[in-house]
Amino acid sequence: NALVMDLYALTIIKQGNVNFGNVSSVDAALKGKVIQHQDTARGNAKQWLDVLKPQLISTNQNIINYNTKFQNYYDTLVAAVDAKDKATLTKGLTRLSSSINENKAQVDQLVEDLKKFRNKMTSDTQNFKGDANQITSILASQDAGIPLLQNQITTYNEAISKYNAIIIGSSVATALGPIAIIGGAVVIATGAGTPLGVALIAGGAAAVGGGTAGIVLAKKELDNAQAEIQKITGQVTTAQLEVAGLTNIKTQTEYLTNTIDTAITALQNISNQWYTMGSKYNSLLQNVDSISPNDLVFIKEDLNIAKDSWKNIKDYAEKIYAEDIKVVDTKKA
Repeated sequence: NALVMDLYALTIIKQGNVNFGNVSSVDAALKGKVIQHQDTARGNAKQWLDVLKPQLISTNQNIINYNTKFQNYYDTLVAAVDAKDKATLTKGLTRLSSSINENKAQVDQLVEDLKKFRNKMTSDTQNFKGDANQITSILASQDAGIPLLQNQITTYNEAISKYNAIIIGSSVATALGPIAIIGGAVVIATGAGTPLGVALIAGGAAAVGGGTAGIVLAKKELDNAQAEIQKITGQVTTAQLEVAGLTNIKTQTEYLTNTIDTAITALQNISNQWYTMGSKYNSLLQNVDSISPNDLVFIKEDLNIAKDSWKNIKDYAEKIYAEDIKVVDTKKA
């Protein structure tokens, strides 16, 4: 789900700066590399949120817009069939076909851009992980509590990721309300303007009765995991605190990298829809070109099928938007 990617990206951006200035056992070169890795991770997160995600939304919206365009053309095309006007019919179908080709080319370019972005993130994440593990090993040799701390942070991060995904998925399925990501956490407006964590949990049995039990439980577990991370990081040495922050950044970067394929798959499905309809238009144009004007009536059924097909594709695009890529309130500050 691309909404989950938004969450990872925002968490990376909001994470405090790593700073091993007071840790003398780590040399300056390694410290500098890790700081650069964090800057790179933030840059990748912003690239997703500010550039690629809006393009993903735009390409999906193009399907919905095209359906409107086809429906507007439909009556003219049918009238041309009834009038045995091959020239007007061919002109209309050609314009629609050209628009399909343009939209497919745009989607395919974005697929390539996302693949390049994924490859870059994979390389960046591997480099980050290598240097972060090196620092952790150095400090762990001097502080026996660091390996346990790192395992605890990783475990709680995995729990947070799991419960955020449950909340997002369940809110979509139940149409509970618009999703917002504030402070690196998921919040769902319940209609009365009250965040999910307040309204639903306060609602108790009423909330469960409303079909949101899974979300309530996930929210409670999410809060517990976040509280445990805060508790842990409030009781550690300076070196341990920096390792905790480093582990957080590294984990979220890995999550973002591993989730990018969901966006690529969604886009590829859109591209496939354009390709399928483009092929049908080309076939239809060939039939119009070769058929006798007196037989154009047989083309009308093809137009009816195309009309229904575009409605189905539009419904699919709206479903993708609602479940995978819709805009959320992303407060980075």
